[in-house]
Amino acid sequence: MKRLAMIALAAFLLAGCGGKTADYSAYGDRVVCAGEWTYYASYGIYKVHNKSGERERIADDRTARSLHLSGGWLYYEAFDEADKAYDIYRVQTDGSGRQKFNVAAGIEDAIDAGMIGVYRDAVYYFLHLNHNYEAHEYPVWRMRPDGTGREMVMEEADAAYFGGQSILYLHNGDMWLYSPATGERRFILPGFVAGIREYGDSLYFVSDGKIRRANLNTGAADIFPPEAVQRLMIAGGRLWYYESGEVLSSDMDGDDHRRLMGEDELQTGTGMIELLYVAGDWLYYIPTGLDTNLHRIRLDGTGREELVIFMEHRGL
Repeated sequence: MKRLAMIALAAFLLAGCGGKTADYSAYGDRVVCAGEWTYYASYGIYKVHNKSGERERIADDRTARSLHLSGGWLYYEAFDEADKAYDIYRVQTDGSGRQKFNVAAGIEDAIDAGMIGVYRDAVYYFLHLNHNYEAHEYPVWRMRPDGTGREMVMEEADAAYFGGQSILYLHNGDMWLYSPATGERRFILPGFVAGIREYGDSLYFVSDGKIRRANLNTGAADIFPPEAVQRLMIAGGRLWYYESGEVLSSDMDGDDHRRLMGEDELQTGTGMIELLYVAGDWLYYIPTGLDTNLHRIRLDGTGREELVIFMEHRGL
């Protein structure tokens, strides 16, 4: 079955496994940090101890992505081979109690689902309905953490991305903000933009290869110097981004530029990476090309390592 053209996913990217930075992503977040552990999805779900490097496989879902941690559970979406569709799952952080929610069951015309995020005592997700595939109108639903109490909260979202406190969604070509706490909806930005990060009272995002900042209260916007940015993250009060084969960082005003690593260290062979994620003191990335392993490096440039062996998880 054709997968959704829009992937409505996101996660809470938080500086040092905690903080107030909300992260919106359209790529499906596969890394989340909590306490002494980092959880990641790459041909299964794993957890690795941030200090010792101890690694444990906690779920076998090879297509798992959009990890969200809440109440000792990891919530995520994965493709079900039997149903030929994506669904919402959860598993405890020790690997027990894996549960599939079957969120499309009993919903007329529903054929697919995607994870949005967890806020307080509710899990948010979208449903793809067969009759409105071409219209790109994906209703947003929520349920209790155990899967009960399902209800639709929004029916007109073209795409939906979740941050720590709010849902950013696309409607009629513009970006809007929805507050799960109050139900308030308000216009944020004209047009669709990528790599959106919320920090304090500002949104940082990538548009036309440039990093831009928009004030959530006044709408005032700034443009920062980089010209060819492909990935953007926020951690430790700094912007981290990928530009022209290098991973760089700056302060939140676009100044104090620092280089973490370049093509020689990344060893992508293509000058491209398909994932850039900062969790705790680590930056995670996946090179684009034949080697699709998950790598990580400390933010001080030390300790680079490969976390997943590509062939191992393909039975080779």
